[in-house]
Amino acid sequence: MKKIIVALLWGIFMCGPLWAEEVGKEDSKHEKIELHHLTNKALLEQAQTFFDKASADSMGELRALSKSEIFLNQGRQKSESSEIPAEELPPSSEELSSLELAKVTSEHAKIRFDAMKKRLELIEAEKTLLEKLIAQTETARTAVNTFSKKLEELNLFSIEISLRVDDGTLSINEVPELFQPENMENREQEIHIQQDELEKKTEVAQKELENVVSRIKEAKNALNKAEFRHSSAKKNHSRQLRSHELEKEYSRQKPERLSAQFSELQEEQVWLRATFDMALKRLTDTQTDSARIQKELEALLPPETERLQAVSSEEPQESFKTLNELIVYNDKRTEKLGELRSSLKNLVKRGESLEGDATILAEHLFTMQVIAKILEDFADSGKTDLTLIPEASRSESLATGAAVVSKQTSESLAATQKAREQLAQIDEEVKKSGTARKKAQDLLANLKKTSESVLETRQWESAIKDLTARKLVQNFQELTEKLKGKKPVLQKYREESEGVYQAVKDEKLKLASLKDPLLRSSRKGFLEDKENILKKLCEFAGVDLSAKSREKSPGPTDVSAKTDEPEADTEQPSEKSKKSEESKKSEKSKKKEAPLPDSGIEIYQNRLSTRVRIIQEQQKHRAELVKALKSLNQHLGQYVIVLEETRKLAIQRYVSAVEMKKRLGQGQLNSSDIPEGITEVLKRDMISWLESEAAEAVNFQIRAREESEIFDGHDENIKEISKLSTEIQTLAGRRLDILYKLKEREQGFEQKREALSETELQSLDQKALRRLEAEDRISEFLLGFIPLKRVKNLTGLMKAYYTELTELEKKQENLNGQRALTELLIRLSEEEKPLISELLPFLHRQRQQLEIEKEEYRVRIRARLIPEKAEKILSSFELKTGRRLSTLGPIQEEHREKEIRRAAEFLFEKHTEIVAADKWIALFEQRLTPSGINKEIGKYQYGIGMLDTRDSGIQRRIEYISGHSPDELAKLSPDEAPETENDRRSFLKGRIGMLRAERYQVQTRQAGVVVAKVTVIFLIAILITWLVGRLFHRIMTHSQKTDGKKSLGKIAVFRLLRTLCIFLIWFLAIVSILNALGFNVGAIIAGLGIGGIAFALASKDTIADMIGGVNLFLSKAFKVGDRILFKGEDADVESIGLQYTRLRMDATKFLVTVPNSQLSQTELFNVTSAPGYFVNINLALSVRNTKAQAELAIKLIREIIEQNSETKLDNIRLASFDNCSFVISLRYCVTDFSLRHPVRTQIHGEIVRRIQENDIELSFTPVFLVK
Repeated sequence: MKKIIVALLWGIFMCGPLWAEEVGKEDSKHEKIELHHLTNKALLEQAQTFFDKASADSMGELRALSKSEIFLNQGRQKSESSEIPAEELPPSSEELSSLELAKVTSEHAKIRFDAMKKRLELIEAEKTLLEKLIAQTETARTAVNTFSKKLEELNLFSIEISLRVDDGTLSINEVPELFQPENMENREQEIHIQQDELEKKTEVAQKELENVVSRIKEAKNALNKAEFRHSSAKKNHSRQLRSHELEKEYSRQKPERLSAQFSELQEEQVWLRATFDMALKRLTDTQTDSARIQKELEALLPPETERLQAVSSEEPQESFKTLNELIVYNDKRTEKLGELRSSLKNLVKRGESLEGDATILAEHLFTMQVIAKILEDFADSGKTDLTLIPEASRSESLATGAAVVSKQTSESLAATQKAREQLAQIDEEVKKSGTARKKAQDLLANLKKTSESVLETRQWESAIKDLTARKLVQNFQELTEKLKGKKPVLQKYREESEGVYQAVKDEKLKLASLKDPLLRSSRKGFLEDKENILKKLCEFAGVDLSAKSREKSPGPTDVSAKTDEPEADTEQPSEKSKKSEESKKSEKSKKKEAPLPDSGIEIYQNRLSTRVRIIQEQQKHRAELVKALKSLNQHLGQYVIVLEETRKLAIQRYVSAVEMKKRLGQGQLNSSDIPEGITEVLKRDMISWLESEAAEAVNFQIRAREESEIFDGHDENIKEISKLSTEIQTLAGRRLDILYKLKEREQGFEQKREALSETELQSLDQKALRRLEAEDRISEFLLGFIPLKRVKNLTGLMKAYYTELTELEKKQENLNGQRALTELLIRLSEEEKPLISELLPFLHRQRQQLEIEKEEYRVRIRARLIPEKAEKILSSFELKTGRRLSTLGPIQEEHREKEIRRAAEFLFEKHTEIVAADKWIALFEQRLTPSGINKEIGKYQYGIGMLDTRDSGIQRRIEYISGHSPDELAKLSPDEAPETENDRRSFLKGRIGMLRAERYQVQTRQAGVVVAKVTVIFLIAILITWLVGRLFHRIMTHSQKTDGKKSLGKIAVFRLLRTLCIFLIWFLAIVSILNALGFNVGAIIAGLGIGGIAFALASKDTIADMIGGVNLFLSKAFKVGDRILFKGEDADVESIGLQYTRLRMDATKFLVTVPNSQLSQTELFNVTSAPGYFVNINLALSVRNTKAQAELAIKLIREIIEQNSETKLDNIRLASFDNCSFVISLRYCVTDFSLRHPVRTQIHGEIVRRIQENDIELSFTPVFLVK
């Protein structure tokens, strides 16, 4: 495969220069020194300096080689001197019991396993040292070759010195022996000898490396066997321990019970054995199938690539055939690898199933073996019959069966483990086959295009020979016009490709700027390594870069340098300085705002968060880069198609131009018929440019596709690193937050009372007061009203203690919070350990992958720089690593400098990434050392101890204030126990308890005095109340007897006065009691006064009604039973109250309740208090009556009124002549108001009767007016 790729890519690269902008070529040769112008001293000094520098470089590399040889010899001696204990146990172990023998066997297997593991490590270290020796040998060979070239250049100095010695300008004695001709020849011979020796050393080292690789394989196999023996020995020891326990357990049971259990186990053994046998058969079948597929895979032979010809071959059919065979071979190989992978996965699955079945069966057989052994012992002692145990189920048979199962299981496990190892390699093989197939397809497509182009050219040459001269010229002009039309199309596709490439460059710049925080620091500290890498590549390739060219930045600015690596740091210096100043200011402000509790944790957390963010951003930009690369690949494909079409037209035009030139020479065409520009066409500049452009576009299309596949790769390792780093960063962030909280709590703990705000002080006082009141008993609460200055002082002192107790408990709560946070810190630190242990293998794997990428790239670039040694370089790498690399074609001479710079940049990037990975590994490994997380945990534990010390001091003060428990008193020694009863109470109750007891005692004494005062005041109030009641009772009785019903108003007033007096008496009594109880009476009275005013304002209407009632009582305007005129209507008074008066309306008989304030403000007529009920009548007599009749009418009316005992005549007269009638005006009085209606009826009826009897004519119905 390698030869195919090299051959075809060599053809592609030889088609023309790289598709790139021409970089100014620099003269790689040194400027010739005009030695004849130098003085003798300057000549000799320059020659000596030139030689010393070249010799120093060579001798330095040779010394490094010697050092590598010394280290290799030391490593070889260690690996050879390592001893492996014998597999057999010492003879003294034969006398041990089975349990002791199993233990000794397990320990011996462990020692042997550790020794083999150590030996494997030493052999692997020897392999690493041997690889370093080979690499150093190559470096030394390069240095010696460079020194040999320098000696050839030194011949110029030697010739100049010889000429000056010959002409006498320089004395032979002044010339150093080094520059004598014979010494120069000897030096050259020594260098040739060194070169031969170094080549032999390389061959010997390669053979030794092959030997070491085989030794590593043997050591790994032996280690696997030792590991299996150790595992088996451990299981056997565990089984013996369990056997010993089971023997103890079953030996206590009766033989009949054991026989029954043994029978059940025999039945279970049948189906367990059947299950195991079935699983074993499946595994064996799968193993046979895997072996068959492996044989078929081995039978697939790759095609012979020696038949492959270059692309420029005249007959490429053999290459077509070889490439097609290679594609078919890779397809079949990929298919077989897929079958083998499925078969191996099935084998692993069945092996795991078999392992589970074998474990159950082995455990079952082991239990049966123990019981069978006990039953056999019982049979020997005569407790049971041995014939009851079948021959196949006796202990020896069971042991043999268990050994067979163990052997079968071991073989199956070995096959399963081998299948797992093969599975780990198959994915890589599938990937390699896919890559080889794809490259072969690309090469085949390119070869076909080249062949088709050659064939088309030949066909066109034969076709134009048949054209006439005129037709030939016309065809040339048409092709010229077509090419002119293709130019804008080419420019369009080129600009589109450049635009897409610019997007690729932008994404690469973004990706390159996302450097690991430790990688950035590594780049700053290892910039010299970049020069060393570049120097070694130049020495290996034999390229001498001038100082001027080394200062240039690698890579052109246009689309031609699409593969150049972007610079990581693209910011302008001014922007950097601004950002750095802003970051410094922000850091200073942060430091001022919050003190840093632990700068190490913050730096650690910041690095982790930066790393996590960078990994996430890298994944994001990788996806964008893959997208841009795919778009670039697509645009390049379109560009290649247009280039190919244009190239065909250009070739056709060139062939036409050649044919016209021939016919011009043959005289078939005149010079005037020749179109313009034919001379430029014959130069083939356009064809060369198109071929070069197409070749480089195809080449770069392959690179873009490869880069897309690389960046599009699914890297589970990075995902796991990101996941675990995120978890560790989260833990570190939580720890940092907790540290800040701890700092705040510590500051709160150290804060003095004077520093508290007014609100905080009041809050503390309120808490203390609430706690004091909450702990008061009911009796203390009731006695708290007793006024006494001493009680107040004791309460104030208790409040001060409670305030201090509250502060102490707050500090204790603060300490408990600090302790909880510190314990959380310890827990989070402990959680970080397994995460780091889980992360480290992924980091080692990442570092190993970086080393592989660096080494593979280094091998590829070396093979491309020296193509004649490419096969040897690739074979050496394959021998060392077991991996076969494919590479692109050789680098052309004009592009070697640019490719070397790009390779140096890539290798330096990988180098710095490896250094950063080493730093991360060292950082996390340091975290797992005693000086890492454990040191932090120790610091936190010390902090908990300090917190406990502070808490103990606070607790002692709290116990002094609040007292101790009886259990604590009982634990005191006799010397520490309190001596007196008072000290004992003080110890139990504390200062607060003692003060509370003292206050209660004072309050109790004062309570008797207060109770006496209250009792006296209460009795006096009762006595005065009784006297006032008796006095008003006598007054009201006397008034009732004297005035009768008329005294009702007085009684009501007296009752009101009695109520007021009693209220006043008890008000004064209550005020006196409150004063005796210690209340502020003045404040109470003032409050009642203000409350009275508010009450009066709120109930002014009610008070007005009550005052109106009093006025009615005092004015005696009416009484109950009187008739009054209320709102123009008659109403009877039914009751008179202090606030309301109830009236019965005469017309409707409704009962109306009227407020007294309204009655007192209204004009009332007391009808009942009048002398009688006056009736006014105007009686109209007809004008037909005579005077006598009119006088008779007056007489009759007078008699009627005077004859009635209930009436009294006031006056009667002939009043007027109205409306043609004589009007008699009558006014009389009904003496009894209650009889007014019947008396009026009687009088009026009598008047009508007598007037009618005396024939007195009335003029109209009389009108009665009542006033």
